[in-house]
Amino acid sequence: MPRPIDAADIAWLHEYQASTLGHFRPRFEAYAPRFAHGETLLTRYAAAIEEVIAQGRGHFRAADEAHNEICVADAILADPSTIDATLLYEPPLPNTDKTIDFVLRERDGRLTLVDVKTIKPQPRDRWDQYERALREGWLPKNVQFILEQ
Repeated sequence: MPRPIDAADIAWLHEYQASTLGHFRPRFEAYAPRFAHGETLLTRYAAAIEEVIAQGRGHFRAADEAHNEICVADAILADPSTIDATLLYEPPLPNTDKTIDFVLRERDGRLTLVDVKTIKPQPRDRWDQYERALREGWLPKNVQFILEQ
């Protein structure tokens, strides 16, 4: 059974939240012309931290996932090769009700889809779903595939 959250944990969580938002909010504001969803992502993260405070340690996974997505978005946008590209957060995939974490849209129309995984993904994050997406045409034709282990 997880240890309950106490006042010291709550103080740490608020400090962690403030530090994360303080670092990434100005960066995402600077990227705003290329990344319109920065505040949405930061709000999701802040809500996840508040959920941990309200519901307990067992709800920390959503905070980790949002933090990972923030870091990935920042890394993509900081890469000089993406200076002319736009980054979309959780756009819908065609022919499905699913979304993907990010789509990087290059000036020439090429798309790079990015799905962020946690250290311990849920069983729903499976390779067979990726293969199904290919079979059923969830992904646009101009997608660039970069698979890293």
